[in-house]
Amino acid sequence: MKFIVTKLIYLLIFIVGLSVYADGTSLEGAYIWTLKSPDGNEFVEKIYFKNINNKLMLYLEGEQYECSLSGTHFSGQMYIQKRVWGVSGDFQSDGKITGKQERWDVFTPEEKVTLTFEAVRDTSEEAQKFWPQYLQEWEAHLASLDKKPDWDATEEGRQQKEGLLALAAEQHVTLTVRGKVVDSTGKPLEGIVLRCGTQRIDINYSMGLAATEEYITTDAAGEFKTKELTAWALSLRYGGKKYQAYQASYQTKEQLLELQKNPITITLLPIQEEAAE
Repeated sequence: MKFIVTKLIYLLIFIVGLSVYADGTSLEGAYIWTLKSPDGNEFVEKIYFKNINNKLMLYLEGEQYECSLSGTHFSGQMYIQKRVWGVSGDFQSDGKITGKQERWDVFTPEEKVTLTFEAVRDTSEEAQKFWPQYLQEWEAHLASLDKKPDWDATEEGRQQKEGLLALAAEQHVTLTVRGKVVDSTGKPLEGIVLRCGTQRIDINYSMGLAATEEYITTDAAGEFKTKELTAWALSLRYGGKKYQAYQASYQTKEQLLELQKNPITITLLPIQEEAAE
């Protein structure tokens, strides 16, 4: 009986310790990670983990990942133009982090490049000075990008806001873009990545304009479907290597309403031919 009680106590201590270790706050701090590319080259960078609103943020100089955290495993992605950088890893019991960083073009995910990494805590005096100042400046930079214009500060601003809202009510269309991608023989193409870009009026942004982009992948039947979008202009684009580049723009309310009602078919032709809809 004593043996069983002792085992239960050890198990309880282990579970409590593990829960503290898995807490995002305990994982915060500066690290040095060494990335190794497939050709054997190594790259050393400074990184920092910070828990914000129950999300684990990974910072590099000029970049950030928003990561999900499950136990001691984390993963996240960020877009740099049409490049995707994904990161995933595990916090080890000895304080190290091991994982991988994957990089690929959004239109050619099959050409993914994978780098492995190992990271260790950076307790240097340089890191203790660098990161607090860097994070303060970085967050101030992001806040400046999100700063909402004060339309009501002047009479001219109020008139501009009213004009924008009236134009939005008149021109905006809410829609879900649906369709199919096929080759020149009409065969459905699976795994094709399309970029759907939109423009809309939004008084929460500077100049009253906002742009979004979404990447969607066709299924086994060659079909795709976007999330619900609100726009006054929309474009669809393919920029992969297997087929001719494709782009279509929908600039008028009539075009958007037609797109709202009916699915479209996109025909991608071999590189030497022109793409057509």
